[in-house]
Amino acid sequence: MDAPPEVKDVAPGAVGALVALRWYARYGRWQAALMFIGGCALSYFGSATVAGWLSLHGSIGLTGFLLGMLGMAVIAKVFDFIEQVDVSAIWTIIRDWIARKLG
Repeated sequence: MDAPPEVKDVAPGAVGALVALRWYARYGRWQAALMFIGGCALSYFGSATVAGWLSLHGSIGLTGFLLGMLGMAVIAKVFDFIEQVDVSAIWTIIRDWIARKLG
């Protein structure tokens, strides 16, 4: 029995994201789950486009695998950025901007 085309499209990215999870063990379960979903989504929606850009039309599975891993890295950097942001400084900037606009 053959797998549905959607499963064949998402499988390489899911495997790539699972492989990348090994290097992101320091994140919690929710963050790891979101990173996995992000890697799968990037792979599913971007594999054909990136394969076309790189002239790898016969290697969409490889492109999906690599995008699954890359998606995990991108989401990990987003989580790192969120952890380092000083929210109080951002609110101060927003309040000052609003005060200037309202006079």
